[in-house]
Amino acid sequence: MKRICEAEVMDTLGVCASYQNLVSKHSGFVDQPFVQSVVRQSAGLRTLLDVGTGPGLIPVSISRCRPDLDIHAVDLSANMLALAQAEACRQGADDRIVFETADAEALPYPEGDFDMVICHAMLHHLADPSAALGEMAHEMESQVEAL
Repeated sequence: MKRICEAEVMDTLGVCASYQNLVSKHSGFVDQPFVQSVVRQSAGLRTLLDVGTGPGLIPVSISRCRPDLDIHAVDLSANMLALAQAEACRQGADDRIVFETADAEALPYPEGDFDMVICHAMLHHLADPSAALGEMAHEMESQVEAL
Protein backbone atom coordinates (compact mmCIF):
# COMPACT_ATOMS: atom_id res chain seq x y z
CA MET A 1 0.00 0.00 0.00
CA LYS A 2 1.34 3.41 -0.93
CA ARG A 3 1.74 5.86 1.95
CA ILE A 4 -0.16 9.14 1.55
CA CYS A 5 1.20 12.03 3.57
CA GLU A 6 -1.09 14.74 4.95
CA ALA A 7 1.68 17.32 5.14
CA GLU A 8 -0.40 20.34 6.10
CA VAL A 9 -0.03 21.91 9.51
CA MET A 10 -3.37 22.73 11.08
CA ASP A 11 -2.66 26.31 12.00
CA THR A 12 -5.69 28.50 11.43
CA LEU A 13 -7.89 28.86 14.50
CA GLY A 14 -10.98 27.68 12.60
CA VAL A 15 -9.30 24.50 11.36
CA CYS A 16 -7.85 23.82 14.82
CA ALA A 17 -11.25 24.29 16.50
CA SER A 18 -12.94 22.01 13.95
CA TYR A 19 -10.30 19.34 14.56
CA GLN A 20 -10.70 19.68 18.33
CA ASN A 21 -14.46 19.26 17.98
CA LEU A 22 -14.00 16.16 15.82
CA VAL A 23 -11.50 14.42 18.10
CA SER A 24 -13.47 15.34 21.22
CA LYS A 25 -16.45 13.41 19.89
CA HIS A 26 -14.37 10.26 19.30
CA SER A 27 -11.94 10.54 22.20
CA GLY A 28 -13.63 7.86 24.28
CA PHE A 29 -13.05 4.98 21.89
CA VAL A 30 -10.00 6.26 20.00
CA ASP A 31 -7.84 8.06 22.57
CA GLN A 32 -8.76 6.35 25.82
CA PRO A 33 -7.26 2.91 25.05
CA PHE A 34 -4.03 4.72 24.16
CA VAL A 35 -4.20 6.81 27.34
CA GLN A 36 -4.77 3.72 29.49
CA SER A 37 -1.81 1.98 27.85
CA VAL A 38 0.41 5.00 28.54
CA VAL A 39 -0.80 5.20 32.15
CA ARG A 40 0.01 1.50 32.70
CA GLN A 41 3.41 1.72 31.04
CA SER A 42 4.37 4.94 32.82
CA ALA A 43 4.10 3.49 36.32
CA GLY A 44 7.18 4.62 38.22
CA LEU A 45 8.25 7.11 35.55
CA ARG A 46 8.61 10.84 36.22
CA THR A 47 8.60 12.60 32.83
CA LEU A 48 6.64 12.29 29.60
CA LEU A 49 6.78 14.08 26.25
CA ASP A 50 3.75 14.10 23.93
CA VAL A 51 4.82 14.94 20.36
CA GLY A 52 2.14 16.37 18.07
CA THR A 53 -0.29 16.95 20.92
CA GLY A 54 -2.93 18.70 18.82
CA PRO A 55 -5.74 19.95 21.08
CA GLY A 56 -4.10 18.37 24.14
CA LEU A 57 -6.81 15.85 25.01
CA ILE A 58 -4.35 13.00 25.52
CA PRO A 59 -1.92 14.70 27.93
CA VAL A 60 -4.86 16.15 29.86
CA SER A 61 -6.36 12.66 30.23
CA ILE A 62 -3.00 11.23 31.25
CA SER A 63 -2.51 13.98 33.84
CA ARG A 64 -5.86 13.13 35.45
CA CYS A 65 -4.67 9.55 35.98
CA ARG A 66 -1.05 10.47 36.77
CA PRO A 67 -1.04 13.92 38.44
CA ASP A 68 2.52 13.24 39.62
CA LEU A 69 3.86 12.94 36.05
CA ASP A 70 5.77 15.93 34.62
CA ILE A 71 4.22 16.25 31.14
CA HIS A 72 5.48 18.33 28.23
CA ALA A 73 3.36 18.48 25.08
CA VAL A 74 4.54 19.95 21.78
CA ASP A 75 2.93 20.83 18.48
CA LEU A 76 3.96 22.89 15.47
CA SER A 77 0.72 24.90 15.52
CA ALA A 78 0.49 27.81 17.97
CA ASN A 79 -3.30 27.92 17.56
CA MET A 80 -3.58 24.21 18.36
CA LEU A 81 -1.48 24.77 21.47
CA ALA A 82 -3.73 27.65 22.53
CA LEU A 83 -6.70 25.28 22.37
CA ALA A 84 -4.72 22.64 24.27
CA GLN A 85 -3.82 25.12 27.00
CA ALA A 86 -7.46 26.22 27.27
CA GLU A 87 -8.55 22.56 27.55
CA ALA A 88 -5.99 21.93 30.28
CA CYS A 89 -7.29 25.01 32.16
CA ARG A 90 -10.90 23.83 31.81
CA GLN A 91 -9.97 20.47 33.28
CA GLY A 92 -7.71 21.82 36.03
CA ALA A 93 -4.54 20.35 34.55
CA ASP A 94 -2.83 23.55 33.40
CA ASP A 95 -0.32 23.43 36.26
CA ARG A 96 0.73 19.87 35.34
CA ILE A 97 1.35 20.20 31.58
CA VAL A 98 3.82 22.44 29.74
CA PHE A 99 2.68 23.17 26.18
CA GLU A 100 5.38 24.34 23.75
CA THR A 101 5.74 25.00 20.04
CA ALA A 102 8.21 22.54 18.56
CA ASP A 103 8.94 20.65 15.36
CA ALA A 104 8.81 16.85 15.77
CA GLU A 105 11.86 16.58 13.53
CA ALA A 106 13.95 18.98 15.67
CA LEU A 107 12.86 18.70 19.30
CA PRO A 108 14.41 21.36 21.57
CA TYR A 109 15.35 19.14 24.52
CA PRO A 110 18.62 17.59 25.65
CA GLU A 111 19.16 13.89 24.97
CA GLY A 112 17.43 11.63 27.48
CA ASP A 113 15.32 14.40 28.99
CA PHE A 114 12.18 12.24 29.20
CA ASP A 115 11.39 8.82 30.62
CA MET A 116 8.70 8.23 27.99
CA VAL A 117 7.83 9.79 24.65
CA ILE A 118 4.42 9.31 23.04
CA CYS A 119 2.93 10.27 19.70
CA HIS A 120 -0.70 9.65 18.75
CA ALA A 121 -2.14 10.13 15.24
CA MET A 122 0.54 12.54 14.05
CA LEU A 123 3.09 10.63 11.98
CA HIS A 124 0.86 10.62 8.87
CA HIS A 125 1.43 14.39 8.67
CA LEU A 126 5.18 13.96 8.13
CA ALA A 127 6.89 13.38 4.79
CA ASP A 128 9.66 11.48 6.61
CA PRO A 129 8.32 10.01 9.86
CA SER A 130 11.63 8.24 10.48
CA ALA A 131 13.27 11.61 11.18
CA ALA A 132 10.70 12.41 13.87
CA LEU A 133 10.93 8.91 15.34
CA GLY A 134 14.69 9.33 15.55
CA GLU A 135 14.21 12.61 17.42
CA MET A 136 11.73 10.98 19.80
CA ALA A 137 14.10 8.10 20.51
CA HIS A 138 16.85 10.65 21.20
CA GLU A 139 14.64 12.39 23.79
CA MET A 140 13.57 9.41 25.81
CA GLU A 141 15.19 7.21 28.37
CA SER A 142 12.76 4.27 28.46
CA GLN A 143 10.50 3.79 25.48
CA VAL A 144 8.71 5.28 22.51
CA GLU A 145 5.03 4.59 21.92
CA ALA A 146 3.53 5.75 18.63
CA LEU A 147 0.06 5.12 17.30
